[in-house]
Amino acid sequence: MNRGARKADVFIDDSLREGFLLRCRQAVERFGIAIHAYAIMRNHYHLLVETKREGGLCRGIRHIDASITQDINRAYDWDGPVWRGRFASALVTNDAYRQHLVAYLHLNPVRAGIATSAESASWTSHSAYLNAEKRPNWLTTEEMLADMEIGR
Repeated sequence: MNRGARKADVFIDDSLREGFLLRCRQAVERFGIAIHAYAIMRNHYHLLVETKREGGLCRGIRHIDASITQDINRAYDWDGPVWRGRFASALVTNDAYRQHLVAYLHLNPVRAGIATSAESASWTSHSAYLNAEKRPNWLTTEEMLADMEIGR
């Protein structure tokens, strides 16, 4: 996850959110990471990322953060850093924690008062979990869905 510098809004309009998702796709293709879930809020984002090769996480997130910084600075005639610093990360060591994180990400807009339910929230991967036709090809949901089926 990363948050805007000074907790300022970063994703001011949908074009920046769409650009963020494009950068996610690029990071998956270029840096050997898998993205299992996401939530884009006004002043921060969350990603559930799995690394497929050494160095992929840092390089992939650096690509996303640096590219979106350039997009935002260009779009709003800003200058300088957009993010408060390096992204924050936590090691996911088991399936139960990973499932918890997917739910946490998808409920983030509800907890923030932006949406009334995960289903009504925009800019999370929740709809991709409910409807495979809405899933971008770079988002990996199959493994999490299989784990959820086993856990029932």
